[in-house]
Amino acid sequence: MHIGHILLVEADSLDEAKAEVNHRLDGGYFGWSDWSEIGGRYIDFYVDGDSLRYSDNPEKAEQAIAKAEGFREEQLERYIDKCVENGITITGLDVPKNTRQSFDVYPLYKAAQIASGMNCEETYVYDLTYGTQELDDFRKRVADNPENQYLIVVDFHH
Repeated sequence: MHIGHILLVEADSLDEAKAEVNHRLDGGYFGWSDWSEIGGRYIDFYVDGDSLRYSDNPEKAEQAIAKAEGFREEQLERYIDKCVENGITITGLDVPKNTRQSFDVYPLYKAAQIASGMNCEETYVYDLTYGTQELDDFRKRVADNPENQYLIVVDFHH
């Protein structure tokens, strides 16, 4: 399955941003993926091409980030709905004993990954500079130095 992500990178140039992304891709930083490449089938999906310097088009950058965050929220909702369907209530974490060792609890695991900010296949947008799906630090960097902030689109296979 292919999954398109936006990686947010602070760099002095687009070449440097892509080099940092490739370094992380080659180094196994995204261990949940068996292979990946910049762009791939997600060229023109989030932005025109496979990358965007934030300062070149802040409106397009924000639209792309919002689109990716929307996908993450949709996945979280699907997993929560699946937990409820499987009789697992999130609020009280009432996991019936007969499902503790079954795939019925898998949606709970996936929902917890997303909600806790883990780097996983459903992250969709990830601040590679600070290693988080939270965008507070990215927002500060955009305010202080927008010309050094890049959105790099990556096609992950999972």
